[in-house]
Amino acid sequence: MAPHQGNLFRALLIGVVIMGLILFIGTDLAPLFRESRKMAGLSFPEG
Repeated sequence: MAPHQGNLFRALLIGVVIMGLILFIGTDLAPLFRESRKMAGLSFPEG
């Protein structure tokens, strides 16, 4: 918590924003990974 000088609310708020961005970026990149898997000839079970 050093970057926020002990301000728990600020740290929590910034953490939620960053986690949201990470999840959004991961969701956006999923089709790229799926296509790469198909080109490599890998198969995974559905589900």
